[in-house]
Amino acid sequence: MIAASAGAAADSSAPPGPMPPPLVAAARELHQQEVPVRLEVGGTEVVAVVAGEGDPREWWTAIWRLAGPLRETR
Repeated sequence: MIAASAGAAADSSAPPGPMPPPLVAAARELHQQEVPVRLEVGGTEVVAVVAGEGDPREWWTAIWRLAGPLRETR
């Protein structure tokens, strides 16, 4: 929902492979406040803000959709 509201394409997905360890760590700690997480997305360093319980796989997909490299359209 986050990615769609920002105008990201619905068919874009996160890259294969392991999720970024800082994102997994943020999900493990059940925060009641927002937590900034520094990540590399497609060769660019970004800061994502996550909060509360969550599924880091969904977070990573949403982050990649918003900040990942653009796919070629044919």
